[in-house]
Amino acid sequence: MAHWKKGFGTFTVALKGNPEVVVGYAGVERLPDSPFHDIRYGFLPRFQGRGFASEAARASIEFVFSNRLVEEVFGVAVVDNLPSVRILQNLGMTPSSEVLYDSVDLVTFSIVQPCCEQE
Repeated sequence: MAHWKKGFGTFTVALKGNPEVVVGYAGVERLPDSPFHDIRYGFLPRFQGRGFASEAARASIEFVFSNRLVEEVFGVAVVDNLPSVRILQNLGMTPSSEVLYDSVDLVTFSIVQPCCEQE
């Protein structure tokens, strides 16, 4: 809830045609004791592989960028979790050398708000 005091956080994701059915979550959150913000998402197994994570993650990033709430969003996935890696890449994220979590099994990506990209 503390994230929402900053104007953003994690959204509950439900079916458009049946909003009572919650299928997962997605949102951008600031890492504790860190200047970094990352995209987070998770979906019930029966709703995975249907594009919900991509759609919700994209909407979450667009939300924080369009409202100028953050300038850069990171995404972290387990190296062997190819579906999550592909989601991050399809969001337009590129590999980052930043270390957000202390684990060699993770790969980090990021995307910069278009107005804030360095030339």
